[in-house]
Amino acid sequence: MKIRAFAHPTLAALAISGVFSTLTLRAHAADPEAAKETTEAAAPSADAVKEAGKRYEAGLSLYSEGEFKLAAIEFERAYSVVPDYRVLYNIGQVRIQLGEYARARLALEQYLKEGGEKVSAERRTAVENDLQMLAGRTATLSIVTNVPGAEIVVDDRVVGTAPLAQPLLVDAGEHRVLVRAPGREQRESRVTLAGLDSADVRLDLEKIADRPTTIVQQVKGPEKSNHNTWLVASWSATGTFAIGATVTGLLGIKAANELDDLRNDPKATRSSLDSSQRRARTLLLAADVLGAAALAAGGVALYVTISGDDTEKPTPKPTGPRVQAAVGPSFTGVTGTF
Repeated sequence: MKIRAFAHPTLAALAISGVFSTLTLRAHAADPEAAKETTEAAAPSADAVKEAGKRYEAGLSLYSEGEFKLAAIEFERAYSVVPDYRVLYNIGQVRIQLGEYARARLALEQYLKEGGEKVSAERRTAVENDLQMLAGRTATLSIVTNVPGAEIVVDDRVVGTAPLAQPLLVDAGEHRVLVRAPGREQRESRVTLAGLDSADVRLDLEKIADRPTTIVQQVKGPEKSNHNTWLVASWSATGTFAIGATVTGLLGIKAANELDDLRNDPKATRSSLDSSQRRARTLLLAADVLGAAALAAGGVALYVTISGDDTEKPTPKPTGPRVQAAVGPSFTGVTGTF
């Protein structure tokens, strides 16, 4: 059988490039009865052997180029198509180069198990030495949960569902363990393992509906904008009433002066005197009322200003006089409660 060495200088082991040659011959056996007499399992189809051979050769080529991850994929694909134990040796050696010691150990252990007596003494010794080295770089991890069927994830890779049949073989180092299930609150843990360690991790999941619910009620105080509205409105009313009282008062004084001038005029009629008198009285009365309204509104504004400076206190309702100006075609006045 043809022997072909790996190109990588750090790997002294040999890879068998003729792995699929005997399978190819068996798949093309001319005598069907002879195929029935073989003690091997039913031979794979010719197409399967052909594909596996191409995958295997691609793996060798990629390995020689230093593309170890791609080489591992091709070797594993070849084994899945035609499960010949000799490919497991190649898988194990490539995984060692990648530093994936747990996967390398599993592949080499399976290689010895499936190969049995067909593995030469020299090759068995080399593999056993590799396994001894790998044992010091791997550890076992038992993961337990209270929810059967829960999905178990290690380092973002699903490794099975609970309960696991046996502890997991993992590389030495730090690992992130996560357990999740529908309707349950997922849990995770981190564990650091040294070579040859054996650790147990238990992650129980609680039902989402069973989690205690905390209700936080926030009591809001009066909004500052309400206080500002009262403040602006009260002072605006005070200013408006004060301006109105001033203007109306000036007009009333002017009307009163005009009334005095009219009284001294010998040509003035009685009707004009009465009209001028009514106008002067109305303006002066309106000035007095608006002045009173300005004082009342000023009191309210002062109250709001003093009592409303703390935003955490309720906005005080005006308790002072409530004043409203009233203007009509024949009168001017105010209405309100004092």
